[in-house]
Amino acid sequence: MSTGNQLRDQIERKKVIFIISNSTVDGILSSSILFDSINRLGGSAVIRCLDSSNYLKLKDSVNSIIEEGHESFVFLDFDSNIFNDIIDSITQQGYLLFLNADKNLEAKENPNENDKFSYINIYKLNNNSNLEVVSTISAVVYYLVKPFDRKITQRSYLPIVAEISKFSKTNKSKIDEASEEILQTAITLNLMEKKKGLIFVDKQTSSIVDALENNTSYFIKGLTWNKQASIEILKQSGISYTENKRVKSLDEFEDKDYGEIVNSIEKFVENGSLKNLQDGGNTITNRNVRDKLLSDGYVLTNEESNSILKGAHSFSRVLESCIRRKKFGIALAISLGDRYDLLAEVQNHIAEDNSTIKKIGSKIFAEKWRFYEDKEIVFVNGEGVLNEKDIDQFANLICKSISFSDKVVCLRTTGTENEEVYKYTLVNGNGFNLDSIKIKNKIKEFIESQDLSDIDRSNLTYRTDNGVDSLEIIVPMKELEVFLSNIKKIVMNARIV
Repeated sequence: MSTGNQLRDQIERKKVIFIISNSTVDGILSSSILFDSINRLGGSAVIRCLDSSNYLKLKDSVNSIIEEGHESFVFLDFDSNIFNDIIDSITQQGYLLFLNADKNLEAKENPNENDKFSYINIYKLNNNSNLEVVSTISAVVYYLVKPFDRKITQRSYLPIVAEISKFSKTNKSKIDEASEEILQTAITLNLMEKKKGLIFVDKQTSSIVDALENNTSYFIKGLTWNKQASIEILKQSGISYTENKRVKSLDEFEDKDYGEIVNSIEKFVENGSLKNLQDGGNTITNRNVRDKLLSDGYVLTNEESNSILKGAHSFSRVLESCIRRKKFGIALAISLGDRYDLLAEVQNHIAEDNSTIKKIGSKIFAEKWRFYEDKEIVFVNGEGVLNEKDIDQFANLICKSISFSDKVVCLRTTGTENEEVYKYTLVNGNGFNLDSIKIKNKIKEFIESQDLSDIDRSNLTYRTDNGVDSLEIIVPMKELEVFLSNIKKIVMNARIV
């Protein structure tokens, strides 16, 4: 029996399907697509969204759910190690569908595999799935249920939002070929509209100056948070950006105007790099400025014109903001269509995120001793500025930025429980291909070869947060010099050319 038919059989038999979603944008969107379809077909489903930032707590939560005695499980967007830990206990008592996008691990062989069990990895789909390779779990779910739920096409915009949420993490700007069919369905049904523009903008009703000044999605050093520089960019572009002493909003510009604005930004970035080189710096301009800033945007036609959910990019950003606050219920509600009672709250989330990251970034970039970069790596000292809860958000800002995305970010903070240690967070920019497993192993080898017994290998943690891979290392102060003198070589040895 195929995977889709297995799932359909569970629905028709009125089994309560327990959907367990990872706390990622793709996990939440895929669970909402499946939940909506099951309910429409007259079935029963429950969604539980779990935080995967702490593996031991995640494992305990999963085991607790299994012990509740449910018969049908669907796991969405978890790493393979969870599958390996729970496969035996679940398949003994009921149905299991496990969908994931784990590049680094594979599921172990299950000798008891039968019609009640399916494991699908989007990078290595099972032979019985009959699905094309796609880049999101949401697209897999969509294709699984489409043969028996034709009305799922009304949710076809959600897999596109899921894929766009991964653009900045995977250094891509175009929809995968396998997802193009879903996109065309959404466009044909007038659920989405393709529109060229500045894709990082939250609202098309924002003024062009505000959009440039507050661009943190693709941070540009010297331009982001600099209103005067933003105005100068517009002046240099030669476009008419005001009317009757009023700054125009984004929806008042034509495609050619956006092209001129990006031309001006490219010159700004290039000139800044040349100046840094003359001053003895080593900044390398990212070569795909235009692809990042000016590309096909996707507008959700059924959203209000001034809604922060109007653009697919800002829709995914709203979900990321909810996930960061561990407000998974709100993220699920938005994905399922709830709006009016939640929009004010999520807009406050975004405003709070913008304010926090501006405060942190302005402080770090203003104090030159906190920031050092060379051709491949950026060292950032966040001591006294970065709280534990803001590390991922700031690291994400740097690794997606126009100015630094072709480097590895090495972010340092003080250990929260022990002031005698430093915490280093390594995040590769989305233009820098790094083998995360290889670098983890290289660091372990380095610790052993140097006899750095005080660097506890159990404190070497690899994890994924909303699609961004990071490696956390706890380094005692007395081992700091040796660590820093070797980390760049270790990073370069793990680079994928």
